[in-house]
Amino acid sequence: MSWTDTLLLGHFLEEDQVGIYRVAFRMAAVVTLVQAAVNSYAAPLFAECHASGDRTGLKLALRQTTLLNVAFSVPAFVALVAVPAWWLGWFGDAFVAGSMCLVWLAVGQVVNALCGPVMYLLNMTGHERQAQRIVWIAAMGNLVMNVWAIPRFGIEGAAAATAFSMGLWNVAAAVAVKRLLGLSVWDAVRGGQNSTNA
Repeated sequence: MSWTDTLLLGHFLEEDQVGIYRVAFRMAAVVTLVQAAVNSYAAPLFAECHASGDRTGLKLALRQTTLLNVAFSVPAFVALVAVPAWWLGWFGDAFVAGSMCLVWLAVGQVVNALCGPVMYLLNMTGHERQAQRIVWIAAMGNLVMNVWAIPRFGIEGAAAATAFSMGLWNVAAAVAVKRLLGLSVWDAVRGGQNSTNA
C-alpha cells in the first residue's frame, strides 16, 4: 500500500510533484519513527502472553507499547503540523508546496500511533487471516481513493487518500482486537477495566 500513491502520482502528475510528495511522505514518517522498534519488541511478548493465557500480561504489554508509541509520536506530530512549511523549506522553496500533504500524512501516522500495535497483536494471537483481510480492504480502498483523488486534487488528494486508508486500517484492526480478544487499546491506555473483560 505504501507505494500505491507514488505509482499513481507518477502516472497522473509531473515528476516534480511526485518528488514533493515523497519528501512530505518521508517527513511524516518521523511521527512513527520509534514505533517499528517498539512494536517489534512487543510482538514476542504478545505471543508469549497469549500462549500462556496471561491476559493481565497481554493487557500490560499492550498498554506499555501503546503509551510508548504515543509518547514519541504526538510531540513529533504537533511539531510537524504546527509549521509544515518551515520543515519542508529545508529541502528548498519548491517543497513548501507539499505543506498540506505533510499535514494529511502526519494525521494518518498519528492515528497509527494512537491505535497502538493492533496489527502485531492480531498476528501474534492467531488472527492472521483477519489481519490480512483488513490489509487487503485498506489497500483496495487506498487504490480506489487515489485513482479518484489524484486527478482532481493532485498531491493533496493522494495524501488525504493515503491518510484515510492508514486510519481505516488501524481503526479496523483496533475494532477487531476488541471483538476477537476483548481488549481495547484505548481502555488499556487509560488503565480502564473494560480491556480485561473476556
